[in-house]
Amino acid sequence: MKKKSIICYILFILAGFLLTYGINKIISYKSEFVDNVRLNHNFGIVHVGKTLKTEFIIKNPFNEVLEILNVHSSCKCLLATPKNNSLAPKEEIAIPIVMNAATKPGPLNAYSVLLAQTAKTKKKYQIILSIDAVAENVIEFTEISPRINFGEVDLNMLPCERKVIISKGKHPLKWNQFTCVSQRNLLDIKIVPINQNQWELDLTLKDRDYLGVVRDNLKFVFYYNNKAVDYSLKKAFEANIVGPVMAYPQSIFYGTIKQKDKPQKNIEFFNQDKNDIVKILEISTDNYIMATITPENFIHTSFVESDLLGEIHGDISVKLLVGEQEYLYTIPYLAYIVE
Repeated sequence: MKKKSIICYILFILAGFLLTYGINKIISYKSEFVDNVRLNHNFGIVHVGKTLKTEFIIKNPFNEVLEILNVHSSCKCLLATPKNNSLAPKEEIAIPIVMNAATKPGPLNAYSVLLAQTAKTKKKYQIILSIDAVAENVIEFTEISPRINFGEVDLNMLPCERKVIISKGKHPLKWNQFTCVSQRNLLDIKIVPINQNQWELDLTLKDRDYLGVVRDNLKFVFYYNNKAVDYSLKKAFEANIVGPVMAYPQSIFYGTIKQKDKPQKNIEFFNQDKNDIVKILEISTDNYIMATITPENFIHTSFVESDLLGEIHGDISVKLLVGEQEYLYTIPYLAYIVE
């Protein structure tokens, strides 16, 4: 009798353990959590540079509030924005996903991870939203790289010109005409037909109040069969404009750092004409860099702790007053983040 009681007691404890552990394991499994909505979306073949958009619908399967604590993406090209961070029991929400396709042909894969927690029991769960695509070119640059680099340009020599020959690519779209504009309006662009398959782009870099590294996107609109197809070539244009003021360093490399490291760098500005005083008016940067103006009139930068891994790059833009003239000076930065 005692043996039976002991065996029943052990089975009761084991059943309780398996029930608790099993339910937690099943509920936290991603396919059950998403409630019949795929976690992966494959866009198939897309144009290089095209912005991809979709939505995932997720449902809170619990009998308590579910809170989304944070969202992390595998790269800067992917943005997931939940419409709210708290889900009532059984509530559904849409999570828009926006992804910028690669600037060169090839496979694309990125994902966002949502960390969620039940409000009462404080149990945490991960939801992984994955995007796949294959990028292909609509056009081919036949003389130079799609990165149109003017190189170092003296501010006093602006405006200056470059020419690019483009031809029809291998993409199945049979377009016969197109337009092209500079999205930041840094370039004047003239299209000159050469033959049925080739065109010449005459690019003129305008005389603007920019210094340092300047970049711009080229936006094409291709026309075929009475239809229009947009095609953006990200950061297609680049130039290093030199003028009366020079930054030191002209670009910042934070090196290979760990996720919790916060390396620091300073930026100073030197005036070629000693008669004019250089004053730093304003700084703008992204979420990875903290920048402040010091009393000594230079910029102190610090890398912000990040959960991302791999290459992180961006720009630090500084508005300067040199004498009575304002300039916008751009300094690029780069870092490699490891665990």
